[in-house]
Amino acid sequence: MTSKPKANVAPRSGPPIVVGPLTRTVRHLVIGLKAPIERWVVPPYWTVQPSEADGRTRWADCFLGILIALDTLGLLALRFSQARALVYVLLPFFAWRIVDIVATATRITLFPEDPREGVVVPLPIPARAVVLGFTYFFESIICFGAIYSAFPKFLSVAANAAAGNTPAKMATMMDAMHLSFVTAFTIGYGDVAPLGWLRPVAWAQGACSLILVVLMIGRYVGLLQAIGQRDRQ
Repeated sequence: MTSKPKANVAPRSGPPIVVGPLTRTVRHLVIGLKAPIERWVVPPYWTVQPSEADGRTRWADCFLGILIALDTLGLLALRFSQARALVYVLLPFFAWRIVDIVATATRITLFPEDPREGVVVPLPIPARAVVLGFTYFFESIICFGAIYSAFPKFLSVAANAAAGNTPAKMATMMDAMHLSFVTAFTIGYGDVAPLGWLRPVAWAQGACSLILVVLMIGRYVGLLQAIGQRDRQ
């Protein structure tokens, strides 16, 4: 006597996948932030045909280079221009770049999409993940440094002389970039310190730097696993 199979029981090939509302919310937020760029400027690599992969990669690198050049020009403009209105024009740009950098790393590492059925998308080499990761990391340092340099009165600089500590002096662009670098690398010498509302900006930079490093490592390991799985097939 054979037993009848139970009705309405779907076959299971593995354990269930749990997403959760918080992860789903972050995914929708990141995809929403990246949607304009992915649609109008640089499409994600998983939507590009293999024949178009090289062209897409070149354009993505070129676009990143243009943005870094704009970051640098904006930083220099804040340093040498006396027009205060320029600050309120450039600050939204730097803020957008910081958000876009974190959103890009999160989108590619945590929330990539499967390619269309029947389309085999070439994978980036793992070294590219490291190169882009460090590029985004140093671009974020430039952006945060520009924000610090726009408000020198909110930076405390301890100038040390041979005879002892001298009175604090007005912060320069180099002081602002120094603060940005030591914050990103979690060194914290304390010779340049943010004041007032710039303190939360420094907190945000520390968080962004940590996120970018973790995502870069995760992306690198993920590509190694994907390439290894492809080679075994």
